[in-house]
Amino acid sequence: MAEAVEMLKGEMRRAHQERRADRKNREMMSRRGVKLDNDSDFVRLEEVKPLAEAVKRKGHMDVEVLVKLQKALLQGNEFVSAFLSVSGAFAGIVRDFSGVRPNYALRAAFCLCNLSVNTKSLSWRQTKAVAPYLMVHLDGMNSQMLDACAWAVGNLSLVDEQSWEILHELGALQKLVKLLNNTNEAVVTSAVYSLTHITEARIAKLNQQELKDISSAISPQTLAACDLSRLIFQLSTTGVCDLELSSPAVVNAAILKLQNHLQSSDLHVVDVLSEVTFLIRYLANVSSTCPSSAHSVLTALVGANINLLNSSFPHLQSDFSWLIANLLKHPCEETREEASKCLLKN
Repeated sequence: MAEAVEMLKGEMRRAHQERRADRKNREMMSRRGVKLDNDSDFVRLEEVKPLAEAVKRKGHMDVEVLVKLQKALLQGNEFVSAFLSVSGAFAGIVRDFSGVRPNYALRAAFCLCNLSVNTKSLSWRQTKAVAPYLMVHLDGMNSQMLDACAWAVGNLSLVDEQSWEILHELGALQKLVKLLNNTNEAVVTSAVYSLTHITEARIAKLNQQELKDISSAISPQTLAACDLSRLIFQLSTTGVCDLELSSPAVVNAAILKLQNHLQSSDLHVVDVLSEVTFLIRYLANVSSTCPSSAHSVLTALVGANINLLNSSFPHLQSDFSWLIANLLKHPCEETREEASKCLLKN
């Protein structure tokens, strides 16, 4: 009877997680002006250039032009290329983005966000044109604007080296770190997305204090609400923010999230498998240096009977073996002995 109840609870948790993920996806897409599963909302390629011509002209323009353009720019690289092929079109977007009409500025922000996804079509010149206005809006209070601008900064930082230097010089990193404490989950998710891409692509360009600032801003609440796994793993590889990343609250939150995924999530879902993978790698790194983190990980492994050595995913077997090896060769002798006893007992 008890097993049947637990199975039912597990199914209900999984169904709830799937519904929540689907709702978040729909909300995110709607903010970018795309209604899902409705062919009538899609824009034809031949419509893009007339939209671009309308945007670049000064004077009155219906905001629906930007709404339609926003949808078009999400439909593929050829739509972005068609828009950028119209001389003055990008400048028109920047003009509306920096203007005094809030509704136009917001729609232009969505267009910039969608344009920035196609990094190969842009250059540092476009980044330089829009970067000052992005910084202004990142200090604002409008959640939708913050969401779009944070996302755009992450994409533009990947355009080229000069684009990142422009954004970095204007304080983009500090503004994104500040957004990790925003009360709106969508804004936090966008900030996490951008910081993750920046740390992966530009980590060699960040100084020790910047890495520590990012690590210090990570809270258990943020870790529970968003997928921070790739970000905390990347930071844990630097060796300069071990103290911040070994915070008991953050480590325990990561362990709890890993346990929940292993108990009630489908690892065949790509995003879930990715998060589990990077959580294990993060825990392996922090366990190798911090005794308190190693103790927390050991307690979780034994208490929840976590064993991935027989996982159907070979890379999880390898990563879990790496975690165990780090515990067994810990610099602290007491931790090594505790690890040997706990793992033998398990």
